[in-house]
Amino acid sequence: MGLGRNLPLKEAHPIQVHCLMLSRDEELPHGLDAHLHGSERRLNLHRVSNLGDASALLKRETLSLVVAQLPRAADAGGTLSAQVAVRCVRHLPVVLVVGNSPSEAETERLRMQGVSHIVIGGAGEVSSDSRVAKILRHGSWQMGQLQPGLTRTLLQQLSARKASALVTIGCPHGEILSIYPWQNSTLFYCSDDPSAQCKGWYGRVYLVNGNVVYAETPKSRGVHALADMLTLNGGTVALHSVWLPPPERNLEVAADVALKEADALAKQRMAAVAAAAAAAAPVTVATAPVSMATAPVTMATAPVSMANAPVTLRSEPPQAQVSTNQAMVMAVKGTTSMNHGLRNLLATTSQLRGAVKTDPTGTVCDSIGEQGDETTVAAVSLSAPHFEEIAQLLGLGEVKGWTVSTGKDAMYVNREGENFVTAWGAAGSSPEVTLIKINKMIGKV
Repeated sequence: MGLGRNLPLKEAHPIQVHCLMLSRDEELPHGLDAHLHGSERRLNLHRVSNLGDASALLKRETLSLVVAQLPRAADAGGTLSAQVAVRCVRHLPVVLVVGNSPSEAETERLRMQGVSHIVIGGAGEVSSDSRVAKILRHGSWQMGQLQPGLTRTLLQQLSARKASALVTIGCPHGEILSIYPWQNSTLFYCSDDPSAQCKGWYGRVYLVNGNVVYAETPKSRGVHALADMLTLNGGTVALHSVWLPPPERNLEVAADVALKEADALAKQRMAAVAAAAAAAAPVTVATAPVSMATAPVTMATAPVSMANAPVTLRSEPPQAQVSTNQAMVMAVKGTTSMNHGLRNLLATTSQLRGAVKTDPTGTVCDSIGEQGDETTVAAVSLSAPHFEEIAQLLGLGEVKGWTVSTGKDAMYVNREGENFVTAWGAAGSSPEVTLIKINKMIGKV
């Protein structure tokens, strides 16, 4: 392959082409083998009956590719095999044979599942496909253990060579073959919370002619995603020369520029965390000092009555006294400013009692109302992957918003680009109508 030379990346076996077949079609192997006629390479097919056998195979052999087959493109987003419950493949090249041409939305769902190349038809089309030949004859990918600085060096090297490639970067957890959709590969990032149960996640960086044109992780896009991947100190990295292109470009810069922006963003995150902790530290309730940086109050299990206790915050002015409902919000943010756009949002309907705006990393940008930011952000972060998974399974496309109602109260979540705007209040008789009103108002927030 050549793109990753002088780096600790390895190609599959130079002679033996180990292929995992997630299809029972007896003709497909003939289509694959046709590309190796006259070559030293030999095709070794592996069929498995369950995910456990597939995982055991991956420990014994270094696979060159995975071949899957779907009778209809409309099945995109579901399992890639009727026999093996696989929804997402990490790092390995995946050739998908499908009975009809997928739409743009279906192609995007397949790309997110890890599909590298789509062949429309059957064995005959496979035997004459040049990209399948490239994977089988020359090897189209390399993989290695993630080492400090390796991602940065690899991107810089590809940029210097004006190369076009896909780099996939994964955390140390999870499996190459996953039952989870990529977008919901984990509810927690191991880099965010070491104590959380990480099911494994990975991101992608696309380069075209040396420029970084697209970066993504399950929870972020663009430079935010690149910053997420650069924070990984362990895991795996793979380099691909055959890949499905992303639907758009969220970056268009040389690798050095993208890395510089990602580094700056990572430093801003660290500074924001430090500032929030410093701002929250001096909060005092009823003469009992509370350090919110080290002892956060969980309001769901330990409500605090502040009706007669003034709260002092280190903000402008220094001695500002705020109301009970504002106090929790301000202590988290370390500021007394309110977003006029969010005020207008609350004016959409008298049923709303509060709102918060968060960026893709979960950082609170602005908020207003009576509920603490941490509670709301946690609720949105936990529920977002589930709604995205449901939308993928139903073929609904990108999720724009949702509402959750308990009968008495409701939470309304809307996307604003990569950000979330979340409002909460009384459910009313038609929560869906309220959600639509909020959605129309989002552009003014």
